[in-house]
Amino acid sequence: MKVPVLLAGLVLGVCAAQAAPPNMRPGMWEITTSVEMPGLPTQMPPQSIRHCYKAEDLKESRDTLPADKTCKVDEFRQEGNTVRWKMSCKGDEGPMSGSGEIAYAGHSYSGTVAMAGKAGGQSFNVTQKYSGRRIGDCN
Repeated sequence: MKVPVLLAGLVLGVCAAQAAPPNMRPGMWEITTSVEMPGLPTQMPPQSIRHCYKAEDLKESRDTLPADKTCKVDEFRQEGNTVRWKMSCKGDEGPMSGSGEIAYAGHSYSGTVAMAGKAGGQSFNVTQKYSGRRIGDCN
């Protein structure tokens, strides 16, 4: 099933919008994602990537959300250092919808995205957990 591949790609994309900047410092960030999908015989191991966030990348809270170009943020709200959103995605395997929450703490953040959809005629639910930490300046 291609769903885990699509979901792993969600961490790399961004969405555009207007909101106050998150409590997140520019620099090199290590972002670890784990995927939980009931019904899979084996779970995917957590994956980590490194991403350089420049000051201009952090001007809008929505610009740091884990979503790719096939996803649209339908609702968004920020309360202090926590952002919550609902989104819908148009994937190759079929549409998905879900919600997420991220709490920012300057040098780190953590969050969860829960998605549901249908692929290959079967319904699925998947939860992604994110943790990010600033590891230094960008090169």
